[in-house]
Amino acid sequence: MAAFLHGSARTTPRVRAELQASQASTRALAAQYGLNPKSVARWRTRQTTADAAMGPTEPRSTVLSAADEAIIVEFRRRTLLPLDDVMGCLRDAIPKLSRSALHRCLQRHGISRLPANEEKASKRGSFAETTIGYDGIVAAYRRDLPQPMITLAQFWHAVAREVPRDGRLVAHPYRRWREIAADQPDWPIRVIGPPPTSGTRDSFTDLVLLAGCQRVPEVRAITDTAQRRRVCATVREDGSWIDGGEDDEVIVRRIVTEETGTIGVFGYSFLSGHGDAIAAARIEGVAPTTEAIASPQLPGRASALYLREEAEPAHCARVGRIPCRVRLRCGDGAWRLDAAAWPRAPRPRSAAARSGSSQGPGNLAALARRLVAWTLGTPEGGET
Repeated sequence: MAAFLHGSARTTPRVRAELQASQASTRALAAQYGLNPKSVARWRTRQTTADAAMGPTEPRSTVLSAADEAIIVEFRRRTLLPLDDVMGCLRDAIPKLSRSALHRCLQRHGISRLPANEEKASKRGSFAETTIGYDGIVAAYRRDLPQPMITLAQFWHAVAREVPRDGRLVAHPYRRWREIAADQPDWPIRVIGPPPTSGTRDSFTDLVLLAGCQRVPEVRAITDTAQRRRVCATVREDGSWIDGGEDDEVIVRRIVTEETGTIGVFGYSFLSGHGDAIAAARIEGVAPTTEAIASPQLPGRASALYLREEAEPAHCARVGRIPCRVRLRCGDGAWRLDAAAWPRAPRPRSAAARSGSSQGPGNLAALARRLVAWTLGTPEGGET
């Protein structure tokens, strides 16, 4: 391994070795090599030819505390997840964590690189993917208005920044839904949706915008893949599409209180808790229901748990792909994971059942945190 050499060094390891081995005087060596006598004297007293490491003797983060670093190191060692996955898992627990700070932390503790050979990689174990339900993308409107029927292509025409007209792409000319199709309500085009940083926005782009624009012949004719995706995924900036933020409660309030015909885009699971104020449009002629969301009829996405597969007792039967020892309760039984009594993926409960429970869908984040804690073998508390 090559010796560490400082960028401003006046000598090389070879010269330093010659200085240390020479029997000549310090002044003679300084004149011979063109060095300061003090530098020659210093190198002659050392046992190595490498420069000393620069910086603090005990490197530490200016952003992360010792406790934060301990959490990061333990999480990395137990899961061996890639850098970006560790970042995503710990962002809520350590709000000040940045990607660069995480990378430097892993480097300081010597765990920045994942195992490369098969023997070490096998220690990472494997995770079983278990689908626990489905969520769909819905277009919600104020309940007292007539239900619209929108196709994916019409939705793309309504919110895309550029649309085809007379054989070429032009800046969006439509201001009202009826200008797109005669069977649409005479509402202004005003859609409030998730911001670009949201996972729901990614799903909306893939399941609605990209799917809708592919049904437009002029867009399909674009041969450049990057240009076609830009045309499909870029939304309007003239006020017809509004980034509504991460809080879906705010979007619901704006649907109800703002201009008639305002449409909000969010997940189906959130719609079920506000059925008294809003309703969902039919997409491709299909009403969003529990059964339709779990089928290819509507734009939807599966929700899954990834549980680490570990050795289990011989008597511990498996139900589906969930280890039978998974058992979690929240509140007084509002949400329960119990493989022994849960032979299939959970179905969303009725609104009446949710209204009587102390912990509903709003506590799914806490449920997820407890599941992660259980997976790592460190329960957060409560009954497990």
